[in-house]
Amino acid sequence: METDPRVPHRDARRVGSLASRVDNGKVSSRGETFFDVVAEEFAWLVTDVGMVGPELTEVVIPCARYHGPLIEYEICLDTGDASVETRVRLRDQSPATGWVALEHVVRTAGYPQRERIRTSAQTRHALRQSVISQSDWLRRLHPRLVDDGGPG
Repeated sequence: METDPRVPHRDARRVGSLASRVDNGKVSSRGETFFDVVAEEFAWLVTDVGMVGPELTEVVIPCARYHGPLIEYEICLDTGDASVETRVRLRDQSPATGWVALEHVVRTAGYPQRERIRTSAQTRHALRQSVISQSDWLRRLHPRLVDDGGPG
């Protein structure tokens, strides 16, 4: 059975639905973008910790990156999965280590499973709540990750 090209595939509708709610990175009717929300909620990395950022990219998906001499953070909006993910990468003298999902870092740090990290970007509100949640987790964990008391 041949499909009608005018009728979107089920997955295309899901992505299209997210796109209509997030509107190409915009997360509010005021024109606020994913990058605006990230810059607002992760501003403490620059003001309190002295990291550089956000450096913004949209090569495949929209991402904002913050970096210091010891560590990097990358916050991305996956429009295909309708999720926000924060990743961590140590910057040391050896070849660059790979990115690790914040959720894995939280579990490795010993926090119980019930302490949930929000990741949903199904709606504008959910996206904002996920960015806030992930920023709060990084604020908790950053001192343990850099461990030397200097800027990140």
